[in-house]
Formats: sequence, C-alpha cells, structure tokens
Amino acid sequence: MFAQSVMQSRTILLVEDEPSTALLVSRILQNAHFRVMLAATGEEAIQKALGETMIHLILSDIDLGPGMDGPEAMRQILQHKEIPVIFHTSHSEKMYVDRVRQITRYGYVIKNSGTFVLLNSIATAFELFEANQKLKQSEARLQQIADKSSAWLWETDEKGRFLYSNTVAEKLIGQSAHALIRKSKLFDFLIPQKKSAMKAAMLSSFQKNEDDAWIQCDMHDSNRNTVHLDCHGYPVYNDSGQITGYRGFIFNISDRLRIEKERLLFAEFQHQVVRAQDLSDIFRITINTLDSLLEDTIKIVSYLDRSSQTLQIQEYSGLNRPVSKLTEILSFDPRTNKVHIKDMTDEELQMYRSGKMELLENGLYVLFTRKVPKVICRQIGKFLNIKNVYAVGFVDKTEHIGGLILLSNQDLACYAEIIERITNFTAMAVLRIEAESAQKIRML
Repeated sequence: MFAQSVMQSRTILLVEDEPSTALLVSRILQNAHFRVMLAATGEEAIQKALGETMIHLILSDIDLGPGMDGPEAMRQILQHKEIPVIFHTSHSEKMYVDRVRQITRYGYVIKNSGTFVLLNSIATAFELFEANQKLKQSEARLQQIADKSSAWLWETDEKGRFLYSNTVAEKLIGQSAHALIRKSKLFDFLIPQKKSAMKAAMLSSFQKNEDDAWIQCDMHDSNRNTVHLDCHGYPVYNDSGQITGYRGFIFNISDRLRIEKERLLFAEFQHQVVRAQDLSDIFRITINTLDSLLEDTIKIVSYLDRSSQTLQIQEYSGLNRPVSKLTEILSFDPRTNKVHIKDMTDEELQMYRSGKMELLENGLYVLFTRKVPKVICRQIGKFLNIKNVYAVGFVDKTEHIGGLILLSNQDLACYAEIIERITNFTAMAVLRIEAESAQKIRML
C-alpha cells in the first residue's frame, strides 16, 4: 500500500482508552511499518499532538471514558495544527457520524472492519491530506495530483458540465475523462430514482464553500451497479463574485458501507437462526437476510431429501415475473421439480461440497442438469433478466445437502465472503434441526 521507506518515516498517534484494543491496533500499524505513539485520554492526545514529536496522522476513538472525548480533543488539536484525523469507533449511528463530519473530512473506520479497511482508510487520508496541501500551495490544476490520489477529482461549469476529470472516474463509473469533458454533466450519473433530490442537495452543499461541505450520493457504474460515494465540492467564482462552476473530489465508500451492513446483517441473522425451531424457519430467515443484502437478485434455497437423493426448492424470493409464464417456457414447475444428485457431474458435486460461492459456467443449463435445451435456458435468462448464476452448497462434512442459488444481472463477487458465511451457518443450523428431530424419534 505504501513504500516501506515512506511508512517508516510516518508516525501515527493512536488515541484509545481500551488497553487491549490499543495493543491490537498498534501491532497492525507497526506491522505496516508505521511508528506509533499512544494516548489514553483526550488531554494526553492534545499534549502529544502539539508537542515536539512530528505526528503525521491521528487515529482516535470517540469514547475515551471520563473526561474529554475524542471529538473535542481533535477539535482543539485542529485549531492549532493541520493534520489528518480518522475516527476509529464502534459507533455508526447518525448522531456520531454527524458530529465526526463537523470535525474532520477524513471520516471514520468502524472497529473490527479488518486490517485492509483500516490501512486503506489511512492510505486514503494521507493521500487526501497531501492533495489539500498541494492545492493550497499552487493554483495549478488538479491534474498535478490526480495520479497520486484515490479520489475522483473533477471540475464543472455552473450547469454541471465537466471541464476536467481525472482517470479515477473510469474506475468508479466506467467513463473516461475524454468521454466526460464538455459532453456530460456530473448529475447525469446519479441514480434516476433520487436524481432530482440529490442534485439539489449536492448544489446546496457545494455552494456553502466550506471545508466540510460534502454529501453522500449514489451513482451507477457502467454495469448499472449502484456506487456509494462521498462527494466534496466547492464553488468557483469570477471577478464579480458570481459562481462560474464547481471543483471537488469524490471517494468511493461502497466497500465501507457494504462491510458495515454485512456485519450488522450477519449478527441479526445469527441471532434469529439459533432460535429457529424447524427447517422452514431457517430457510425463511436465510432468504430474508439475502433479500436485505442483495437487490435485483433471485434467491433460491434447496434442500436434499436424503432418502431419494433429490434436491427441491424450499424457499425463494426476488422473482418479479409470473411463475405461470416460467412454467410455460420450461414445461414444468421449477418449484416442485426434483433434481437427482446422480444427474450432477463429479465436478459439480465437488463445487457444491466446497462451501464456496461459484459462478456457474452455462449457468441455467448446468442448474437444470443439462435437461433443458440451451436455447430454452437463454430464453429464460432473457425473461428473468439475469446474466449470472451463482451456487454455494450446504455442506455436511464433505456431503452436499442443499444450498443457495443466486440469479442476478449483477456481478456478486464482492459479496462472496458474506454469502459463504450465511450459507455455512445455515448448514450448521440445518444439521442441528436434523439431529434434534432424530433424537425426538429415538425417544418415541
């Protein structure tokens, strides 16, 4: 992420009152070759930050026990010193987020988001800080720092038409700078459902001309997937004081929001599943959780009848087309259709037994165990508006006992880890119910 020589020259002040957390985070930072200073209180943080030792970034908790809290300490430090501040907290409630936004533009990291998210957020903070420093020292255009920033840097006229864009736009929304400049407007890429409200909110935020004037917005990438962004903007004035355009920078926060959403969803999913009384409860909870996680995706849970060695759909959701039409195309009702294990290839069984989410090549054709002609499968794919078919099995030791099928128009690869965790936990719950049922039968 950083060159080692750069990391060794940078010192991070870690403000954390919980000794075990301070030790863990210190080790992560030191393993990434940062120097680390510790402060357990807000007062100690101010003393060290304003002392003689050069500190390059502050990573601070919000709650610091009795006395001054993290936000107040950072506010006082920033009155005397320009330094990037990231809040490292277990709080994601709006009141905490709003308070953090009033103090620092470098954001916050939810605790237990993982080493990658923490270090990447620090990298982003350094890059943003360096970009702002350079902008203060020079009237040169943003191109001077574009290649060093992970932000989408842009400039528009007063109507939102692009005058400048760096190459990050292509990564975020699939549009090259050449395609954007003087041909598109910044607001063209806002998702249609919220375009009018978001445009008004963005312009209102930009016109404040404040360092902390920013807004979260949603745009579509080239695959029509929603990308969640933090959008910062400032007005550009002519000599008469009239606004002639806007300049700003945009960060992709999709991963951060997704990780936090997944964490909360999985915790609630576990809470419900451990209290499930039968298999139908488990399958329903699994589907409901996936509904909250995945949009525009058909979710299917199948379960193995061990006596007949056949798989059958137990629960499904996300089907926004008439089942009668689907049945007409297939010449059978997929809800009641049984798939025999013997009709699956060894390769397919091995895939299901791995417990890993896999993208099925020739998806629907393989899903129907090659008993539905490819031309019909293509017709169904078009009818359902799906491009990708994913599968992940419920595993009992090395045996396949059912699983999840996901039919989507989107690339779901970024959700693989959480989907596999949900699937594996569902499998454990299924085995628990089976064992309890067997025990009841033996007691009769």
